[in-house]
Amino acid sequence: NIIPWLENSGIAFCNKKKDFEMDEMKAIVELYTKICFSRFLRGEMMQTSNLGDIALRLAKSVRSIRQELMIFPRLIQSLMVEEKITKIITLMKEL
Repeated sequence: NIIPWLENSGIAFCNKKKDFEMDEMKAIVELYTKICFSRFLRGEMMQTSNLGDIALRLAKSVRSIRQELMIFPRLIQSLMVEEKITKIITLMKEL
């Protein structure tokens, strides 16, 4: 399927480069957020929570509250499906 291939290629491309400008980081946060949502819609909850956690940390590092608010509900929902209550509590305390 082309969607998973595009997702994996995008992530691999981002992992190759070591030094990013702020605008590039914001674009990467956007990419990771979209990939996270795509995996959420396909029911891949473990991958959703892993990528959502990365996207959330990236969004915090670039101070993108809008992206944080987009990622947070889906991340919490995927963690609930995985029954990772401790992680959910930790994320809620960080709010």
